[in-house]
Amino acid sequence: GQLTIPAIPVDAAGKTVYTKPLQVKANKPHEIDDFKLVMELSNESPHMGEPVILSVTWYISAHVKLGPFAVPALSDDAFFVDDTPVDRRKETLEVQVGTGITISEKSHTTLLGEPYTAIQFRKVLIPKQSGAIKLDPSTVMFHAMVGYKPPQRNRRSMFDNFFGNSGKQPIYKKVVIPSNELLMQVKPLPLSGRPDGFAGHVGTYRIEASASPLQVSVGDPVHLVVAVSGPEYLKHLPPPPLHEQTTLIDDFKVPTQPPEGEMQGSAKIFTQTIRALRPDVASIPPIELPYFDTRHSEYRMARSEPIRIQVRESRVVTAFDGEGIQLGGGPTAVEGWARGIAHNYEDTGALVNQVYGPAAWISSPAWIAALSLPPMLYGFATAMVLVRQSRKRESASTRTRRALRGLEEAARNTKGKDPASVAGETLDALRGYLGSKLEIPTSALTFSDAEAPLLDREVAEDLLAELRAIFNACEAGRYGGTDDEELREVADRSLALARRLEEVLK
Repeated sequence: GQLTIPAIPVDAAGKTVYTKPLQVKANKPHEIDDFKLVMELSNESPHMGEPVILSVTWYISAHVKLGPFAVPALSDDAFFVDDTPVDRRKETLEVQVGTGITISEKSHTTLLGEPYTAIQFRKVLIPKQSGAIKLDPSTVMFHAMVGYKPPQRNRRSMFDNFFGNSGKQPIYKKVVIPSNELLMQVKPLPLSGRPDGFAGHVGTYRIEASASPLQVSVGDPVHLVVAVSGPEYLKHLPPPPLHEQTTLIDDFKVPTQPPEGEMQGSAKIFTQTIRALRPDVASIPPIELPYFDTRHSEYRMARSEPIRIQVRESRVVTAFDGEGIQLGGGPTAVEGWARGIAHNYEDTGALVNQVYGPAAWISSPAWIAALSLPPMLYGFATAMVLVRQSRKRESASTRTRRALRGLEEAARNTKGKDPASVAGETLDALRGYLGSKLEIPTSALTFSDAEAPLLDREVAEDLLAELRAIFNACEAGRYGGTDDEELREVADRSLALARRLEEVLK
């Protein structure tokens, strides 16, 4: 239709001036026999949250210059949108879809008995809501060759006929063609039989879990890794609701903040730090993931295997322990008087003159010992504390040097080693360094455990961001694997970061 670009204000030299409104006529795209644009859905009646493949195919039977595609469904808030894997064995080319670049497949086919060149790309649509969702037509804008310019006589060459060049120049015309429109009927997930903790997982799922370390004290961090697989498209997969799993929170402290996931191969990995609440905890229970199975149209439960764990008791030291006082002392026992009845005397003859003062203290060996013992004990305790602090500082310095040597060794010896073991060695050395510097337990130390002490010591944000990235890379390498070059880079980055922290944490 007829559109208007309104007047645009421009402020200059204290005045406001306006451009003139512009009239634009937008013509409706129309189909052409030589070109067809077709949209197709792999499933026109999916369940809410079930992935659907949208295929967009452009059929070409004449010479063209490629142009951009506009697919309104990809910017519709009713869907999560994801890319599909590309088969690199087929002929591919890049096309502009919206403001981005998409890899498409090129092939030769027939349509209604006529030969065409087909350019096709696919996108994953995951409906967020139920009901009827209309997919408006897509369009493609391109330049089609419609003829040739006549050759100019003064520019003819003797080589034109020899090389088959008639001197003609092609003429192109800008063309926009539309596709068909589609209607998707999204079915709601049934309320009947929906299990507690259902977080919208739709499809067929598998879940596996691992943890480290497996021997801890009450309250120590345990690094829990949950791998979810099954559906082909997991980019927008929400994490399992661990903080709602009764069998887990009865024995472990679980953060309520959901963990961020990371794709590793065909699985999405979620990591979480949990802590045992009691010493009688013997295992991490199966991690449960309720999901709606679209093949059988029913809710089911995926479970991991339980993980055996040994939890030691962690005794809490109170102020009474430090002072040597027992809370709530019992009554004093009654003792018998061996010399019979104790008589009451009323005259002063029963009184004995006992003089107490500095002179009596100095003349009594017992008082001399009693007065000199506290200063001696205080001096001895002070000396022991100083020696212990000195040894502790020396031990921390030794551990720091050992951890730095471990990082140097991990950075040097990456080739020829298993990627998971190199990532684990780098992560253990980095934990050892942070533990010795911050005086916190190194076992299963995570970035979250080190972040607060580092902030207290005014470590810069860029160092914290680099530390977080290194932790994520090492954990990904330990549990998912990566190539040698990436491992070498992570090991070198860990060593460089430790040396920078060494300057800050002196």
